[in-house]
Amino acid sequence: MKLTSDGLKASGIFNDIDIHLADFLTGKAADNDPALYLLILLLSNRLSQGDVCLDISQIADRPLSDFTEAGELPEIKIPDKKKILSVLKKSGIAGNEGELFPLILDEHNRIYFQKYNFFEKELADSVKSMAKSVPPREFTPGITEMFLKLFPHKEGETDWQGVAALCALNSSFSVISGGPGTGKTSTVIRILALLVEMMGRDISIALAAPTGKAAARLRESVTVSLETLPVSDDIKKAIPGETYTIHRLLGSVSGSPEFRHNRENPLRYDVIVVDECSMADLALMYRFFEAVKPEARVILLGDRDQLSSVEGGAVFGDICDRGRLHGYPAEFITRGSGILGESFSRDAGVENKDAPLSGAMTILRKSFRFSGDSGIGLLADMIRSGDSAGAVKLFNHGGKSDIVLAGECTALFIEETFRKAAADAFSSGGRPRHESIYEFIKGFAILTATRRGPGGAAALNLMAERVLEEEGVIIPAAEFYEGRPVMVTRNDYTLALFNGDIGVTCFKDGELRVMFEKPDGEKVYIHPSRMPEHETAFAMTIHKSQGSEFSEVIVVLPPVEKRLLTRELLYTAVTRGKKKVVIASDKETVAAMIENPLQRMTGLKERLWGIT
Repeated sequence: MKLTSDGLKASGIFNDIDIHLADFLTGKAADNDPALYLLILLLSNRLSQGDVCLDISQIADRPLSDFTEAGELPEIKIPDKKKILSVLKKSGIAGNEGELFPLILDEHNRIYFQKYNFFEKELADSVKSMAKSVPPREFTPGITEMFLKLFPHKEGETDWQGVAALCALNSSFSVISGGPGTGKTSTVIRILALLVEMMGRDISIALAAPTGKAAARLRESVTVSLETLPVSDDIKKAIPGETYTIHRLLGSVSGSPEFRHNRENPLRYDVIVVDECSMADLALMYRFFEAVKPEARVILLGDRDQLSSVEGGAVFGDICDRGRLHGYPAEFITRGSGILGESFSRDAGVENKDAPLSGAMTILRKSFRFSGDSGIGLLADMIRSGDSAGAVKLFNHGGKSDIVLAGECTALFIEETFRKAAADAFSSGGRPRHESIYEFIKGFAILTATRRGPGGAAALNLMAERVLEEEGVIIPAAEFYEGRPVMVTRNDYTLALFNGDIGVTCFKDGELRVMFEKPDGEKVYIHPSRMPEHETAFAMTIHKSQGSEFSEVIVVLPPVEKRLLTRELLYTAVTRGKKKVVIASDKETVAAMIENPLQRMTGLKERLWGIT
């Protein structure tokens, strides 16, 4: 069919924001070619899906439906590379990096909105600057003794937590990536103890995470780790128990995407730890690094194999060069082996390329949560490594009671599974209704790939409410009822409630309120009329579950577009469960997901690692 702007508007593919932006920018263009209109629409649309640019090599000469949901028009084809480059050149609204044009075309033929090109370039420059190679510090005998006490040698085995510590002590920027139960938090607390000893008791430390939920979990983990930390009380006192959301740390400005802390007004902290970094998007991480004072240290924690943020970018995965395993600079290995043991020189591998991040990043490889015969742990490893055949074999012959593949994704199976879990949880009374439900949703979750449709979060929440009403647990007579769990879906800086925060409706002084527990343990009560955008939280999308752990999860994988069912989606869902994971799907779908890694169009990985 002939490509026209009116036809694209009428297609139903693009939303009002996409169309408004395309109208505005093409209105300023020197040559109003429909292909330019399409490129702007697609760039806006893909930004909302997590891409920060359009890689011409990936999109050129392909069906539009490969990158968007189906519309009402016959198949539309994206122009070829030559046409795209010609249209951009003649448009008058596209320029090169460093120039002030609405659209930026970089040297690798990636198309950005100017703002996101700036964010990506500045973030890459900040990270590389902080991660410049620094020779391992010559430890004093006292520091060496303390290091070996906190990270004792194990004969013939490399302690990757100790490697992470050495990286963090010898660089202003370091990254620790690992799956659930690999000890990221306990490792960083021991690192902080060493930094306190090295830098002094007056060192200023901040602990942060992208969401309130993740910050609360970080606080809990820090409290537990500090209790058993084998150091003096004065060192423990220097490690804070308070945690922040990144937004709160930076100082949110009501009604603005900007923050009080920035390059002109940097954060005061000497050391900043950020947990659950896979959940942080490009814009937020740019603003965070912009606000870090030049002499500060930054330690990022996360799981590079998890889903990327809902918003634009795949920042943590790009920083970790997801999918590749890097070594360390030769000098770091030689000198580090004196502290870490000779096994490190055998296992580390030398990084020959000029990759400034290689000496700053450690992948933790041993899970202390899952035993060697844990079905959840084995399945997670197979998903991460792309071993679909192994996963199918595990389900067919593994005999693991903690993982169940239903073989179907039917409403009846999901309802029966939920009803049994609810019956077990609410069999004994004695506590207020909202407290019982709050404990229930912290232990059991329905996770789904999508928000809409028969197997989406909205429909599953309605099912859960109906089942609990039939069981006499809730009385959903109105939108807000005692025991209704709610998840915030849009940041509200005035109330200090952020996307992903979960509360529960209860009676407070005889009136309904929504109770939220803050990272410092304080409980706040919000009137329902003041609640920001939210949704019921018996069921949630897998994206929304990031940063959470549950004793048991049921993973619902309804039929959706193949590109939405990715390896990272399945890995994230499976690793939310600690004791049992039930997958409502069949082995063909699971295998296809494992073979379909997430691919976001960004340039950050190449800027950081110099590779594609």
